[in-house]
Amino acid sequence: MRIHVLLLVSILAVTAGTAVAAPDWIRIESPHFELFTNAGERSGRRTILYFEQVRDFFLKTGNVGKVPSSPVRIIRFRSPKEFKPYRPFKAAAAFYMSSPKQDLIVMGTPGRQTKNAAVHEYVHLLVKHSGAELPVWLNEGLAELYSTFEPQGKQVAFGKAARVLADRQWLPFRELISADYESPHFDERDRTKVFYAQSWALTHMLCLSNPYSQRFFDFLKGADGGTGEEAFRWVYGKTLDEVESDFKRYVVQKRLPTTVYEIRLNRSVEKPRVQPATETEVSLVKAGLLVGLKKREQALEIYRDLARRHPGDWRIPEALGYLASHSGDEESARRHFARAVELEAANPQMYYDFARLLQDADAEPEGIKTVLRQAIALKPDFDNAHRLLGSILLLEGKAGMALAQLIRVEQISREEAVLHYQTVAQLYHRLGRLEAARQAAALCRKYARSSEEVDLAEELMDWLGVGSEDAPEETPLLFADAGAPRTPASAPNRDESSRPLNSPAGATGPHMAPSRVEVQGLFSRLDCLGERARLHLRVEGELVALAILDAASVRVSGPEGGLVELSCGKQQPRPVTVEYEPAEDADFGTAGIVKIIQFR
Repeated sequence: MRIHVLLLVSILAVTAGTAVAAPDWIRIESPHFELFTNAGERSGRRTILYFEQVRDFFLKTGNVGKVPSSPVRIIRFRSPKEFKPYRPFKAAAAFYMSSPKQDLIVMGTPGRQTKNAAVHEYVHLLVKHSGAELPVWLNEGLAELYSTFEPQGKQVAFGKAARVLADRQWLPFRELISADYESPHFDERDRTKVFYAQSWALTHMLCLSNPYSQRFFDFLKGADGGTGEEAFRWVYGKTLDEVESDFKRYVVQKRLPTTVYEIRLNRSVEKPRVQPATETEVSLVKAGLLVGLKKREQALEIYRDLARRHPGDWRIPEALGYLASHSGDEESARRHFARAVELEAANPQMYYDFARLLQDADAEPEGIKTVLRQAIALKPDFDNAHRLLGSILLLEGKAGMALAQLIRVEQISREEAVLHYQTVAQLYHRLGRLEAARQAAALCRKYARSSEEVDLAEELMDWLGVGSEDAPEETPLLFADAGAPRTPASAPNRDESSRPLNSPAGATGPHMAPSRVEVQGLFSRLDCLGERARLHLRVEGELVALAILDAASVRVSGPEGGLVELSCGKQQPRPVTVEYEPAEDADFGTAGIVKIIQFR
């Protein structure tokens, strides 16, 4: 499995320590951005504050796509000469790259044009995170429209005319909306200007003018995966010719509308952390840019030099591992990742990618599970790691432990929801939790779209007796690929309520009320640690540690319901049923919080 990486600079989430500082380079961190720049601290502070304002605007308005929760990295050069080796094409003032862990925006010299270009790229980032496949004219039109973002004290405005159509021949509408990035419109400068100008103006009309603006979110949803022609009919009840007629009247107006929003940033945003960037950090950043620009030999030379000078730095074998994976050399990638693990790497995404590579090589499940647990220890809300670990445990027939992982998954796409909730329902039933199984089955039905999915969900609900007090008699086969992504079987339900493009990609229905897991195993040890305790069990062949945070709140009972007194230390193995709430605590070394202990 090749890990598709456009950029590898995401691997630098470590502190500078005592490493040598890079001349003139600083690192500035705010809650949602990380900036590397050699353009000076004052310019850097303004840049990161500007992006926090941009992010806050999109977060509050929900106008475009999904705002990423992880920090976005920005690299800003101080001169055209320094930017030149890294720009993807001659006219670029800024550009966007992505990696599995982090997004990156690269900016050239300071100035309004560069800021506009950077916001343009940030909009592409948001659309990418939404998972939408917008037509090129709309994708670029949105980016151009919001590139006019302009702070005005505690307010921001956008919509100011950024493109001029006068004295240019317009493209026929059908040609405009059907263009892709291989189109001749991107081959010639003048044709490209017309395409961008017309895309901006059409998006401006749809977003900011009545009556189009009232259903713009519906249009974004309807245009996903198409050219927009069908969405014009479905959302606005207009043909393409009618929209074109409205457009021609709109763009000749003397003044087009603009919009102003209030922006209120937290104080922590306005006081970013500033520190010198280390020489190693800057070298890795630049090498990562070269990788993204497909200049891999130059990048490899930098990585090898760093490896010679810093053999104990985990970031370097990690970077070499991603480079090898991107080049299709999975064996070398596994070797480099293994070395990064030995050096106690701190990037949870790398552990997950390493686990996937181990899985593709048919490695022993125990090794894969260990790597995934390290990923989860570093990032307890790592959905993909919980999903993959749950599927491995399910293959091993460990229903309770598989369920403990799967119910930790928070973001579930609509394509994944049916299989996910079907599997969770069957696991709950296998563990004797009928009501929880029924709730999961109801969610399975809620997100079913195709006739095949609907039939599957309704069969599951009938089998579980949803709405009935009767329990099913036997358990069907469980799916071994629990939580694995599925290809969408049909278009979105048109009757569904409006949802902005940036609303959570996961299933938006209610969470299942039962968030606890019940497991059966052997009680082997109790660590008494002051106000807290750690309970050790062997469950389905696995060692499990659970936390007791408040002994008075834990219900403990014996085989006949009588009281049981627990003593500290090693125990004579005793059969026990434990109900706990999944909650990883890497520092305490526990997988959840104990609620009920029932000795059998």
